[in-house]
Amino acid sequence: MRNKEGYKDPTAGQAIDNIKADDRKADLVIKIIKLGCAQAGYQAVCTQRSLRIIELVIRR
Repeated sequence: MRNKEGYKDPTAGQAIDNIKADDRKADLVIKIIKLGCAQAGYQAVCTQRSLRIIELVIRR
């Protein structure tokens, strides 16, 4: 990553990596919830807009 002056800026790259890591963690949690619901005979439906979960509905 480079800043607007053209110099290497490791802090920007680290920030992006942190966001990606958080997104992967959230995806893993959603997958675990969906698998748990499926095992119990329920269905989990998740609506998402621009990387933010708007609604998580669990129904039979």
